[in-house]
Amino acid sequence: MPSAGRTLLLFVAICLACATGKSSAPGKRPIDVEPRRSVGRPPLAAGQAEAFFSLNTGADQGSAEKEAGLEAVVRFADVELRQTIASCRTPSLGSALGGGTAELLEVAYCDAELWLETKNGTVFVTRHMPGEKAAQIARFVLPPGVFRATRPRE
Repeated sequence: MPSAGRTLLLFVAICLACATGKSSAPGKRPIDVEPRRSVGRPPLAAGQAEAFFSLNTGADQGSAEKEAGLEAVVRFADVELRQTIASCRTPSLGSALGGGTAELLEVAYCDAELWLETKNGTVFVTRHMPGEKAAQIARFVLPPGVFRATRPRE
């Protein structure tokens, strides 16, 4: 049985953690309402577009301060669009989850199954949850003359 001194120290430590706002659960990454635009390097050839999922750890992989953010990335010409679409503790990416077709580019898991799809001059992300209707959570319009994106070759 712990001594009264140990119990008091434990109580003080818990109170200090609460008072400083420290928690064992990592904080959520902010979700972007709109994509962030930057210059994509190297530029893609005219008529080409690429789309893929990427993880945003904010360069703090060793820290439990924040969850990972799942980003949808769309590139065309010299434009790169990035939008954080989800925040989760244990994201999963990779070809084993699905995708790799002309319209369904990639599937990721981040507290829900997320599909990166392309058709009719757009790239969009839909969230699939068991027992719920699929919901579109992000949409990117490709430039005129570009009808769909592909996965990057690398």
